[in-house]
Amino acid sequence: MAESYSSPFRLITFRELPSAGLLEQVISLQAQHIIAPQAVTASGGKNEVQESARGFLLKAYDLDTFRALFQMGGTLTVALDSHETVLGYVTGTPGTTFGPRHPETRALWGDASPDNPSRSVFDSGKYRYLDQIAVDPSPSARGVAQALVQDFLRESGHEPVFTAVVQHPVENLRSTQFFIRQGFTAAAQLRTPKLGNLEDVRAILFWRAGRSAL
Repeated sequence: MAESYSSPFRLITFRELPSAGLLEQVISLQAQHIIAPQAVTASGGKNEVQESARGFLLKAYDLDTFRALFQMGGTLTVALDSHETVLGYVTGTPGTTFGPRHPETRALWGDASPDNPSRSVFDSGKYRYLDQIAVDPSPSARGVAQALVQDFLRESGHEPVFTAVVQHPVENLRSTQFFIRQGFTAAAQLRTPKLGNLEDVRAILFWRAGRSAL
């Protein structure tokens, strides 16, 4: 467990299960961001893409998911206020676990060249994957999301970082803009035929090169 301080909140990184009380807070915060979007059927039978004005998550973690996260070498970083209340969190996993965890997902690269640096890194698995980020919507959590991502980048060191932001069937506009502001660049489109009760889920695969390459 690594700990760092940043007024008015502090960040703690876990590499094994934290206390039950803290994990319950994380899961409760996560539940505020989980949505089950349904494609809107317009007249004529065409699907319209909905747009979300806030960041959202498609998949919920439970205790077993968190246990598996740490078993695969993943991390959980939380932001705590002075009352030990969780204001936000971010989870990350090794890039080598992305393929096995998402066997149906395909990456469509705008630049199909084998010299495309983002593609070669993604195919190698030598990166960290920022899997989830969620922040309390209250004013007291202002600045937490940026602090969590920047801490994740520092912890990743020389390793590049990838993340994905859903665009269909709901466009996650707020998260898209947020990651661009954090220095991430769109690298590819991810497409998953079916995810839960959703079909043809599409996301932008963002990446940022490691510290040594910046």
